[in-house]
Amino acid sequence: MYTQVFTSSRPLRPASLWLVALGATALIVGFGIFATTARAQGSATFLSFDVPGAKFTSPESINSKGEISGWWSIVDYFDQPQGFVRDKCGVITVFNVPGAKETFDQFPQSINSHGDSVGGWFGTSPWPQPYLRRWDGTITSSLVPFATTSTAESINDREEILGTYSAPDGTAGGFVRDARGRLQPFNVPGATGLSPQSINNRGVSVGSWSQGPDPTVFHGFIRDQAGAIKSFDVAGAVATYPGSINDKGQITGSWNARSSPMQGFVRNPDGSVTTFAVSGAGITYAQSINNRGEIVGYWFDAQTNFHGFVREPGGEIIPFDAPGAVSTGAASINDEGEIAGFYYDSANVLHGFIRIPSGREDARSDCSRHP
Repeated sequence: MYTQVFTSSRPLRPASLWLVALGATALIVGFGIFATTARAQGSATFLSFDVPGAKFTSPESINSKGEISGWWSIVDYFDQPQGFVRDKCGVITVFNVPGAKETFDQFPQSINSHGDSVGGWFGTSPWPQPYLRRWDGTITSSLVPFATTSTAESINDREEILGTYSAPDGTAGGFVRDARGRLQPFNVPGATGLSPQSINNRGVSVGSWSQGPDPTVFHGFIRDQAGAIKSFDVAGAVATYPGSINDKGQITGSWNARSSPMQGFVRNPDGSVTTFAVSGAGITYAQSINNRGEIVGYWFDAQTNFHGFVREPGGEIIPFDAPGAVSTGAASINDEGEIAGFYYDSANVLHGFIRIPSGREDARSDCSRHP
């Protein structure tokens, strides 16, 4: 059976396209510090930063050390976005995949605690391919040699990479690639569409899949480290989109019924599901969950501007905006509670930010780098 593969079910983040670039690597430092103590947003410190010369800077993932992977562009996210990694001290490394066509782009998707990141690139073929960039700058640009096209969505601390592939013989599905380069293709039985999203440090991965002619119907899946796959749905949902899994097996994502807007959910290892939405939101998207059970994402107001939120393990939801923002999106949260995301200002310039909760500022006191 042919399976259509999707690069991402993460809705409306600026990095929903595949991209790549060319050229050399540069090291730059550039960030500003803003503080906010507004009670409605929670007490937190914001670090706002840009890749120098960029009009669009969009963090995608933050690891346990506070290192961030993301993309940037001097024009917009349709015009040759390139990758960057920002360390906890503010040093930004701009990088490009060797052999990438200059007319195409790249999007880093995920970074692990070692500083290894994965993303996608275009070369001479019109089809995207995944890459692995190690913390020392070494790039591997062919991860699934037998595939016509493939993507890399997530990397864990065991250097296992989760993604999708389509092969010349028409087969398609997901894959897990281990640290030694061994590939384990997989699929949900009967699936006609597959979107793997996240793999945790125990090798358990999650994503969504579809079956049949209705393009609005999606189910969640969990694949354990042994390869066994279980499907699940939020009760009453026509579409369930898991987006992130932590090391405890808690899963967050978004769901909707036919007659209701998108909301968030958290699924516990015992299978129990709690749904949630930001008060007053038209739409709520849940993006990332850390090992403390804190969840981040963003929500839309009546004017269709979007705002960030963090949901505490007990269920309290704290909405927030970056200072000077018209719209704010939270993309990723680490175990220190640091949130990486992006915001648009009134000039439609996209900036990156890190939100640090009060009392956790010491997590950034040591600026030591990799040897």
